[in-house]
Amino acid sequence: MKCARLGTLLAALAAAGAVGLAQAPAASPPAAGGWQERDFLSRIRRLTVEGRRAGEGYWAPDGKRLVFQSEREPGNPFYQIYLLDLGTGDTGTEWWTYGYSPFLQSFGGDLIDRNTYTTASGVLNGGQAIAWANWFQGLVKNKYAPAKSGTDAFADFVNGKSAMVWSGIWNAGNISKVKDGVIMPPPDLGAGPKIGGGSWQWAISSGCANAAGALDYIKFSMQPKYLAAFATKQNVIPATEEAAAMTPGWEEGGNKRFFLDESKKFALIRPPTPAYPFITTTYAKAAQDIIAGGDAKQILDQAASDIDQNLKSNNNYGA
Repeated sequence: MKCARLGTLLAALAAAGAVGLAQAPAASPPAAGGWQERDFLSRIRRLTVEGRRAGEGYWAPDGKRLVFQSEREPGNPFYQIYLLDLGTGDTGTEWWTYGYSPFLQSFGGDLIDRNTYTTASGVLNGGQAIAWANWFQGLVKNKYAPAKSGTDAFADFVNGKSAMVWSGIWNAGNISKVKDGVIMPPPDLGAGPKIGGGSWQWAISSGCANAAGALDYIKFSMQPKYLAAFATKQNVIPATEEAAAMTPGWEEGGNKRFFLDESKKFALIRPPTPAYPFITTTYAKAAQDIIAGGDAKQILDQAASDIDQNLKSNNNYGA
């Protein structure tokens, strides 16, 4: 999430977004505790997660930017104004799914039932998933991990602030900065080790005006020499063995080959469904709420219900 402080707050800020109020139900409030947020609002998504507290927020007319108040500056107990740019998506949130769903899957849970791709119930909120959530939350409760890491968790590891770090191949080159640093395989938490896999993909829509030309481009870009160049520039695992043989360090016996071999054995691809963008944001929010100390079963039940509702309202995306 990239935020930039605004020097001034325009007077027209309040007009930047519209607020919709839910109509109050005719029934009387519950006898105990009164109305709850869930009685009026559903499918709530938290968009800002940093800082000690948050204040007002307003959408820009284009729906891609959010101006909001937050207290997050060290030594400054007052609200500051920030701009959250959502034009290219929240890349920070995807790490929560890419990085932490393999733990869920190693416990035996998952993001969606991969037999049908029509429900998350039973796999995201079943006994194995709840066991994962309690373990995950326990890492913070038992002080094995911070509730919120520093801005650069790998830098904290390099600088001796943490003994271990959970990261990705993009940081592999920096391990040499640690005198006694070693790369370890993923843990087996009961259902075998798991590694996140499956990049965002190219696709051709059924309404493409020039499907043949689009297909030609994809075939052209998938040539081994371009896959090798991409792997080198981005420091990621080459997509094919032929490309690996052309990429320094990834060939048989190369110093990066460990990652390719581990991925072959343990990678579990992101669920191949058009529902994935909704699934990943829902899981990320659930994981963040669990780390924050929320009730694991309640959080996962709500996440599974939200995903199921999204699937149902979209006819299961054709599954």
